[in-house]
Amino acid sequence: MDQTARPLQIPPTFALYAEKHNLFDLYHDLISQLLIHKPADPVQFLIESLEKDNARVSTVMVLGPPASGKHTIGKMLAGRLRCPHLTMQNMIPEVDRKLRQKAEFYLAEKQNRLSIQDCNRKGWVMSGFPQTRDQAVALQTAGVIPDHVIFLEAKPTVLAERAIGKRWDPETGDIYHLVFDQPTDDDVLERLVECPGNSESEINERIREFEGRIIELAPCYSNVGLKVNADQPVADVFHHALEFVSSPRRSSAPRNPRVILIGPPGSGRDTQAALLAAKYGLVNLNCGQLIKQAISGETKAGGAMKNYVDRGMPVPDAILLKLLKERLCQLDCVTRGWVLHGYPRTRGQAEQLADAGFQPNRSPRRSSAPRNPRVILIGPPGSGRDTQAALLAAKYGLVNLNCGQLIKQAISGETKAGGAMKNYVDRGMPVPDAILLKLLKERLCQLDCVTRGWVLHGYPRTRGQAEQLADAGFQPNRLYDPPTDAQVKERLVQHPRDTEAEVNRRLSRYSTFREELRDFYASKSLSLDVNCDQDVETVFETLESHIVSPLPKNFD
Repeated sequence: MDQTARPLQIPPTFALYAEKHNLFDLYHDLISQLLIHKPADPVQFLIESLEKDNARVSTVMVLGPPASGKHTIGKMLAGRLRCPHLTMQNMIPEVDRKLRQKAEFYLAEKQNRLSIQDCNRKGWVMSGFPQTRDQAVALQTAGVIPDHVIFLEAKPTVLAERAIGKRWDPETGDIYHLVFDQPTDDDVLERLVECPGNSESEINERIREFEGRIIELAPCYSNVGLKVNADQPVADVFHHALEFVSSPRRSSAPRNPRVILIGPPGSGRDTQAALLAAKYGLVNLNCGQLIKQAISGETKAGGAMKNYVDRGMPVPDAILLKLLKERLCQLDCVTRGWVLHGYPRTRGQAEQLADAGFQPNRSPRRSSAPRNPRVILIGPPGSGRDTQAALLAAKYGLVNLNCGQLIKQAISGETKAGGAMKNYVDRGMPVPDAILLKLLKERLCQLDCVTRGWVLHGYPRTRGQAEQLADAGFQPNRLYDPPTDAQVKERLVQHPRDTEAEVNRRLSRYSTFREELRDFYASKSLSLDVNCDQDVETVFETLESHIVSPLPKNFD
């Protein structure tokens, strides 16, 4: 087919159907099972697999040293995920402790346990196994591959103190602690027995053994593992663990993002669209640019739109939709994904776009929610920094921070920092950056700066100072930098689109349809609010994290 004469167009419903029914993940799972089980009749095996419940279940391992709480966290996760909790005791209850140390026996028995129907249907949480790299490799060879592995960590002294109070219920295999986790049932409390091997010397020896094994074991699950500090309340450890297992495993399916950026004038849609397109190779579709290209190309659609544009009238939805459909069906949009901005502007346009099969898989809405401004004013002497800082502080209730005044206050207050600075000021020498940064950090961390925002002037004066300030976490969301060249300053004019009347008109038009657009995409669970009153990089990172990451699971 001649691409120049008739470009290839692919119906958008193809990709939508594949994503809706998780076809890529289904094929991946089926091929994986074929390679693991190697059935004599692959076709019949695939048929039987498709007839089963193919919902992707959670498979979790909780590993950690003795007394780290791996069984407690495993039990809590299993309860929340509504799946079996597998431990050495409940998988092999009839063998004694010495036999349990034989990895070959473990592997055979555990593989059988993991093939039981409730594990296949509900998933599983396994605590305390595997213990060595050989066991992990054998499990992987047998097809037992977890989605998430939690590595609990704590100092040996903390673990030893915990181990002394551990008790075991011989009937259920549950682990309790006399101080931190007592059973609520008196009958259970009476039958608790001391866990064997928990003397101080024994527990230290077991901890050393674990530390030696985990060095080789951890890399087996590095791509699905998370380290969690176990030296904190159980509720906090469980929260971190649940948050981790709630994130779906990364799909190997080709992912072509389809993103719609909606926001008022000045929200940075064009900037963020360009950043997303550049980093992920998406097709950057600006509705206004598409209209201009169609008109300049003297196409049939362009001719129809030119009549409206010349008269300052909005282009009818039907013409716009046809233009977008032709562009979104082209091969580059289908294979690379796209980011669309400037359309839709109304709920009707959004519905027409969805009915045509162009449904975004992420639709971030740029929020105009207010923030506590963090402003840095930079300019030469006589540029009016102090005056503008005072005006901004007065109008918006910001904390007015003049670096020179802060130095004088510290010196007059006879503080330790003030004494150090006085030596330099008296000799007419600049105060070292390290002392200045410490002074600013203490001031910017005070409650009024955090809750009200601030405007800083007189600092930074060099790139090094600016970098140190940013590294300390004080990144402005506004930076005022007037032109230093007089000729540049003289020829600066305001863009016609930026006049107060024009901006108010555009904001009013956006506000008219904002809520209906919000409701439309929110009803399809495709929307995301992003605060655009932040620096460009922060906004981009927020958009990026929600575009490339799958939605978390909900176990409620």
